[in-house]
Amino acid sequence: MSFLGWLAVQLIAAVVEYVLTPTPRGPKPGISTTPTSQQGTPRRVIFGDVWVADTFIGFWGNQRQTPIKAGGKK
Repeated sequence: MSFLGWLAVQLIAAVVEYVLTPTPRGPKPGISTTPTSQQGTPRRVIFGDVWVADTFIGFWGNQRQTPIKAGGKK
């Protein structure tokens, strides 16, 4: 197969992939969609790899949304 044939196949595959890619729906992940715990909810202590159906997040980290500026102090 020549280079132009290979290039045509790649372009056709890229167009088909773009057309068939589903668009994401639903709320965007962020601060408001974070699962929270309520007082009195028991905490599990898990050792090893297991599947847990319900989510419990004890700490989510820094949730500030500040832009990262290019550069820095020199």
